[in-house]
Amino acid sequence: MDKDQVIAKLREHEAELRAAGAEQMSIFGSVARGEATDESDLDVLVIRSVDIVPEPLRRKRFSRSVERDRAIAY
Repeated sequence: MDKDQVIAKLREHEAELRAAGAEQMSIFGSVARGEATDESDLDVLVIRSVDIVPEPLRRKRFSRSVERDRAIAY
């Protein structure tokens, strides 16, 4: 799947994802940058009201890598 297909699929299921607690979803990584290959995985950031990455240092490193190339789905 390319970036547009992934975003379309997330939007197609937005109501279900919101019902499961997702406030915002973004993709990042090679798919978001348009550099995906057959070996690539799909990186999805799910924003919820509860922080599931409790360590501040890990959260900061993770946030930098996501912000570099994320594409907001909704």
